[in-house]
Amino acid sequence: MNNKIKRFRPANLIQSGILISAMGLSFSSGVLAGDAVPINGLMNPAEVMYPETSIPTIKTSSLADMAFMNGYQHAKDRLFQMDYTRRLANGTVAELVGSAGLSADIQLRTIGFSRAAIRSYMEASEEMKVILRSYANGVNAWLAENPLPIEYAGLELTSVERWSPLDSLAIVKLLAFDLSNDLQEIDWTIALGTFQQVGALAGFDGTALFLEDLYRSAPPDDRVTVPGFLESIGGAILSGNKKMDTKNFTQYSETDINLAKQIFNTWTNDNHLKKLKNDGTFDKGSNVWAVSGSNTESGYPLVANDPHLSLNYPSVFYPIHLYAEGEFNAAGVGFPGAPAIAQGCNQYLCWGSTVHPVDETDFYFEDIKTNIFGLPTHTVYQGQEEPIEWIFQVYYANQIGDGVMDNVEDQHIGYDAGGITFVVPRRSNGPILSIDSENNRAVSMQFTGFEATHELEAFLDMARARDIHEFRDATTKFDVGSQNFGVADIYGNIAYYTGAEVPIREDLQTLMSPDGAPPMFIRDGSGNRMNEWLAVDNPQPNQASKYEIIPEAEMPHWENPERGWFGNANNDPIGVSLDNNVLNQLRPGGGLYYISQGGYSTYRMGRLDRLMENAMADGGKVDSFDMKMWQANNQSMDAELIVPHILNAFNNASSSGAWPGIQQFLADPRVLSSIEKLSMWDYSMPTGLAEGYDPFENPFALSEPSETEINNSVAATIYSAWRSMAVQNTIDATIKGYDAAIGQDVLAPQLPGSKYAFNGFKNLLDNF
Repeated sequence: MNNKIKRFRPANLIQSGILISAMGLSFSSGVLAGDAVPINGLMNPAEVMYPETSIPTIKTSSLADMAFMNGYQHAKDRLFQMDYTRRLANGTVAELVGSAGLSADIQLRTIGFSRAAIRSYMEASEEMKVILRSYANGVNAWLAENPLPIEYAGLELTSVERWSPLDSLAIVKLLAFDLSNDLQEIDWTIALGTFQQVGALAGFDGTALFLEDLYRSAPPDDRVTVPGFLESIGGAILSGNKKMDTKNFTQYSETDINLAKQIFNTWTNDNHLKKLKNDGTFDKGSNVWAVSGSNTESGYPLVANDPHLSLNYPSVFYPIHLYAEGEFNAAGVGFPGAPAIAQGCNQYLCWGSTVHPVDETDFYFEDIKTNIFGLPTHTVYQGQEEPIEWIFQVYYANQIGDGVMDNVEDQHIGYDAGGITFVVPRRSNGPILSIDSENNRAVSMQFTGFEATHELEAFLDMARARDIHEFRDATTKFDVGSQNFGVADIYGNIAYYTGAEVPIREDLQTLMSPDGAPPMFIRDGSGNRMNEWLAVDNPQPNQASKYEIIPEAEMPHWENPERGWFGNANNDPIGVSLDNNVLNQLRPGGGLYYISQGGYSTYRMGRLDRLMENAMADGGKVDSFDMKMWQANNQSMDAELIVPHILNAFNNASSSGAWPGIQQFLADPRVLSSIEKLSMWDYSMPTGLAEGYDPFENPFALSEPSETEINNSVAATIYSAWRSMAVQNTIDATIKGYDAAIGQDVLAPQLPGSKYAFNGFKNLLDNF
């Protein structure tokens, strides 16, 4: 192996690093002892090695030096990305990119990742604090010795603020928020309130329109990660409660809908913010699965993971191998700006993850008191005034284009426009997001991530785990950002775990039904309804939240499944949403089992589950190539579920009692040809072009498509066009038709995105 090795030494020590064999790799030097580069802050000699993959391996003799060199290496390769991300998290991005970042700064300072980072740092272990400080020192060592990347010259900046341990924690808070925020609850409240108001006038049930037709929580396929989980822990499904009880639902007023629209408009109209918003519009996500050794050709377990975060350049991830003699040895991917390996392998196990969209956020309509300037001073809870904390803010923006270097000016933002952040202590020190001073109303936010959470410590412990049981212990420190973890160890074990702290709501635990609006909509913060998070009474291992959470033993998990495999692709792991009611499951011992609003992804898991089931039927064995084939599979699961409806409709059209309007299509040769193509289709979606890339082709020597590939490509095109028009001509046309009839654009703006619209369409087909 040809390795490029760069050696580093403490600035006051004249000696080179020593070569260490890590993770079974043998490294050859090729450099002289005198080549070691001195660095201030490094305690002992270290090496950074670049094998043929160009993925760096950092070798040190201590965790502190490993974190130092990790920070140094991140800064060397990704400084601008790190600086941008920490500024986004801290609400200072306008100081980098100019006034275009000002709206994001106001909102993200309001959310308060930097405030939450302080809480996490104060509660971090001493070991974690050493790692964070060492990482920051490594970043700053690179800054002190090297010119800035080229981006800064274009932005007319000559310096960068020193890195702080709090910057790393703020980035982790931002990433967790990006993965787990529930801002779609704002959108859903607007849609539900609009449907309710229009329905009251027009004579239809607006709540049912939302829950049963347009924003169904039920997935269109029923494959889950852990079949029978709820029953296995002593839970149950409430009999006779298939539909959600809506008789006590909150009926939203125009005032409250407009308050929600303030938040919606802010987060929709700003590009920085829009990228962070989870609104459930599109079906996207990641895949992870594991197969036990009893089902593999080698006899060893296999785990696969393809995480699908946003396609950024540079990548969200940073691949690296970190080694501290006797203390740490893991390779995988982490995040520039944070000392962690989030997914990877050590000597004992490999792990991966996908997002599990649990409900860790609630929004509240608050009654407020204001001063003579219309600024909120108190919330009113059960008739008692509770003080609101004020945090004064000053915002600066880079004056790009004026030819003056480092010209960053105060933007003089008014107190009512972001110059004061209003914090509600009752909401885990969460912020007020919108205010209606005239009506003394506001919207506040409560989020598990505002607590002193421990995600970096979870990643550290995962990377040091020696078997699945130690890995499970590590997941109890993963408090926010909600992940499904898949892991396999060298002892032949495979396991699936969930990492998240899901708050237990007062009404769901005590009343067994929502008191007013359920948690997937904006709730009542006045104290007149039982909408609070319960105070902690049964603390869990490593719990961060000050509120009662679903116990770790009740969170979805599965160790060494008898069938020998499991998978997750952001799907409902245990089936709580399959009947379109996420509020009719019982916890062991009582109370509703509520972990998510539903709206899970489904098609990728549906395909994966079928592939694995078929491959391992009758004792079949799989290998790593099978894993690659599954990851590259391009068969459309939604087509497999829908095309039978199309073919059935065509067959019914030829029956004697068929509607004459549809019988005419039997004579259309285009329809006959399309039906023939669809009936022969294997649901794969190749390009069908010599110029198009398909799985496992050589991108530098693309081949001519086969006749089968061309036919499959044509069928895929026919289906895709039909699918789009079918939704438009049913879901969209019905809603827009009502607007046209009354001459107002009322319902159409609340139409769901493609994922929910198609779920609603499939439900109509299934129940036709």
